[in-house]
Amino acid sequence: MRKLDPEDISILKTVRFFSGWQEEELLWFIEKAEQIDYTKNSFLFERGDKADYFYVLMWGWVKLFHIDAEGEETVHAIVTRGDSFGEESVLLGGNYPYHGQVVGGDTRCLMIRAEYLQERVKSNADLALRIIAALSTHINQTALSFDFFHRLSTVQRLSAFLLNLSLDRNGVTSLKLPYQKNLIASRLGMEPETFSRAIAQLEAKRILKKKGREITINKMDKLEVAAGLECTKSIPCPFQKKHICKDSHCDFYRLQKFF
Repeated sequence: MRKLDPEDISILKTVRFFSGWQEEELLWFIEKAEQIDYTKNSFLFERGDKADYFYVLMWGWVKLFHIDAEGEETVHAIVTRGDSFGEESVLLGGNYPYHGQVVGGDTRCLMIRAEYLQERVKSNADLALRIIAALSTHINQTALSFDFFHRLSTVQRLSAFLLNLSLDRNGVTSLKLPYQKNLIASRLGMEPETFSRAIAQLEAKRILKKKGREITINKMDKLEVAAGLECTKSIPCPFQKKHICKDSHCDFYRLQKFF
């Protein structure tokens, strides 16, 4: 497995599942984990498959979804760097309740076998309690983030989404939309036409320029203002450091955990 660098370790420490883990426990996970690269449109697993692995996404985008009897697709989540998934199914020894498919470009996952995690939890009651607490906290924070997000206007949602893309790429100002417009619009709770109008409003203010799927952010500070997000620090964190924020009360933490 490719050796994890300090930034990878920093990302792992923000993963909700590892909240409260001791350093030696995190090192145990890193030692046991496999690092796998997937190409666009690859399936990590399909709905109903035995939950053999717990996943942490280190790079890229994965869509978690299911298709009903009428052929309609329901997207549960689109996860990205620093997100984990499959933990509930793994801990219960069950099956995945949705498909996991790569969207956008290439994706890298850290994966740990279900039996390793189950044995570790069974042999360490303190760790088990901390995992329960972390998952419970995540449920509460997700509810707060969901409420926070849906109070935003369509322009604020789009601005927040683009800020998160930039944060995930260390503050770059030129980026490519990671997947199809229709899927992004759905993720942001708007129609594709509304998404296009929100882009046009930001372009009219010269905050950004869009050409195809390419986005150029002209004024990062103005994009932050358009998103209506605030850092909780008395001296705000540098932009490049906001992607490892661990303050659950901060807008930037909520932003990244929501997306």
